[in-house]
Amino acid sequence: MTNITSTAEPVKPAAEDSGGIAVTAGSASVDAARFRATLSAVAGFASKDHARPILTGVRVEYSDSYLTFVATDSHRLAVFTVPAVVTGTPEPMLLAADSVAAILALVKPGIIGRNALPVTLQVSASAGFRFNNGAGAETTGQGIDGAFPNYRGLIPRFQESGCAVALNPTYLAEIGKAFKILLAGTNTPVQVSTDPHTDGHSALPGGYTGRPVRFSVQDTELWPTDVPAPVAVLMPVRVR
Repeated sequence: MTNITSTAEPVKPAAEDSGGIAVTAGSASVDAARFRATLSAVAGFASKDHARPILTGVRVEYSDSYLTFVATDSHRLAVFTVPAVVTGTPEPMLLAADSVAAILALVKPGIIGRNALPVTLQVSASAGFRFNNGAGAETTGQGIDGAFPNYRGLIPRFQESGCAVALNPTYLAEIGKAFKILLAGTNTPVQVSTDPHTDGHSALPGGYTGRPVRFSVQDTELWPTDVPAPVAVLMPVRVR
């Protein structure tokens, strides 16, 4: 559950009984436009199946100089990063769908204006969060409890294209939409990498390898060298 309030003061660490969030364990300050584009793009990968609530949220991870947003519906995976000024060492947290919607509502261009100040996302030691849009409004809430899947092992590490694959057109279109949001206003191309055929890993009929296809971008202005490039993954389908 999230709560939205307005404040004319910059966001500050909250007391244990203030807004349901304990004393902050860490925070990140992020450019408002990049934050909005990154969170909006990754949110489209979250599952709509409430029978698996862990997959309906967006995972947030803090690193020294960037935030990582992760979402998956078990067919698609997005691991999108955004440069940030990070303080503290907060643990990863999982934002529920309603929390993501509340945060995105506070960073609409009509609300934050053309010359927006950086937004701030704080995480507490008890998995609470406090988001301030830099324009006098904030929302607080609690993350989803539970263990998020170990997604890192699902990301392919090959770099070159090596085989033909068949992809679900709906999922492919949604990945295209996500990168269009992420790269709005730029001409940066999206790199598509497939698993090359080898003697030990030959193609099956129809070019199907069963290995996921990786989508990424290389743009040092949007993601400096110390910030990993955003990655999306899509499982191919078998052609009979």
